[in-house]
Amino acid sequence: MKNTIISLVGATLLAATASAFAVPVGYVGGKDDVIDTPYGMSWEATVRWIQPHYGPDGRYYTYAYAHISASSQTYCQNQLNSYISSGASVVEFCHLE
Repeated sequence: MKNTIISLVGATLLAATASAFAVPVGYVGGKDDVIDTPYGMSWEATVRWIQPHYGPDGRYYTYAYAHISASSQTYCQNQLNSYISSGASVVEFCHLE
């Protein structure tokens, strides 16, 4: 009986320690995950969306593109999310250039 109790206490402590260092479900990163921007480089991304317009033969659809350039990874991702929430699709995700 004593060995069982000791085993249960040990397993509980191990589980508590492991869960303290586990990454939660849905974790998308935080401030510590941001990569420093090297001098002379910037974060770049490209998005596109469909832009309808009318011509002499009817309605046309063309793609409009926006190029994002930011000084930090976080700022680039914030701009990217802003475009995505407006219905744009990502052509290039944030990357150093």
